[in-house]
Amino acid sequence: MSTLTLSATQHNGRSQRLGLVLYEGPSYLDGEPIVVIATGIGRRSKNRKTGPMVQTWILRADAAPVAALL
Repeated sequence: MSTLTLSATQHNGRSQRLGLVLYEGPSYLDGEPIVVIATGIGRRSKNRKTGPMVQTWILRADAAPVAALL
C-alpha cells in the first residue's frame, strides 16, 4: 500500500497539503475498489466551535464521486 499526498498550490506559489490517502484497495464489505482520504490536515479550521478536525472520506475508486450517488 502506498501513501499519497493530495496537494494544491496557494496564491504565493507554495504547496499546501489538502489530504492524505490512507487506504486504497478492495472494500471489506463488497470487495469493490475504494479509497479512504483524510482531509483537514493542511490548514487550520476557521470554525471556532470545532477547532482543528480531520475529516475522512470513503469513496469508490472506480467512479467519480457524483456518479457514485446515482
